[in-house]
Amino acid sequence: VAILNGDTDLERVVMGRIVSAYAEKGFRSNANAIFDRMLETSSLEEAGLDAQFFAYNRLRDLAESQEEAGDHQQLINSTRTEQLELLEFILAQGGDQMSSLLRANLGGDRACLLEALDRADEARLQYRQTIEELERSRLFMRNPDNKRGLQSQRWRPFVLAARNVLRIYSKDQSRPELLTEAWYYIQQGRSRAMLDIIADDEHGEIDSSGIASVRPWKYSEVSARLPKDFAVLEYVLMPSSPGCPGNWVLFVV
Repeated sequence: VAILNGDTDLERVVMGRIVSAYAEKGFRSNANAIFDRMLETSSLEEAGLDAQFFAYNRLRDLAESQEEAGDHQQLINSTRTEQLELLEFILAQGGDQMSSLLRANLGGDRACLLEALDRADEARLQYRQTIEELERSRLFMRNPDNKRGLQSQRWRPFVLAARNVLRIYSKDQSRPELLTEAWYYIQQGRSRAMLDIIADDEHGEIDSSGIASVRPWKYSEVSARLPKDFAVLEYVLMPSSPGCPGNWVLFVV
């Protein structure tokens, strides 16, 4: 119908959704063929959000396959840079069409890419913004379906933020405050995940602005409450992500 009516914009939207549907069903070759055909008549910027997400996921898969194949780091970083540029375009152009949860998830992806490209300070800021967005999205949990989505992998941005901060510290150990920041991210993520599970929809610990009203103790508060000659050892497994290997970390309080 779109083709017969000469409605180019509608045609792009429909074709983008078809590409997305084929990809979700696992028909990657069909999705790739339709997507490449779309780019023959329009630019990626004009192709619509569904097609842009498909391109973003295709770049992510390419970077992962390059890493698994042991390709040169410069080639992998080139793919990741292209992926980051596309993600930033999606966030800038389509952000008003997304839920706060989706924006936060994409913000976490952006932070991971910045970290993988060794732009750790920029990643640190993005992780912080992502976590703040997730905290503000708690009112979104009044819908049970949304609540399940919000709980899924909710701990991950907190622990990735801690991992990134520790990587910064490993290169500049004159900044001990980074260790405290990493520890607090881990406690905050653990508290948020637990509270989201036990809080009921109508009486959860949520204030009017959507910010969680319960926070874990800070490092200084915990250490001040410990008896003399008493220490707490905490082991944490930092997860792996493309370009950023995971590792075990030991905290001593």
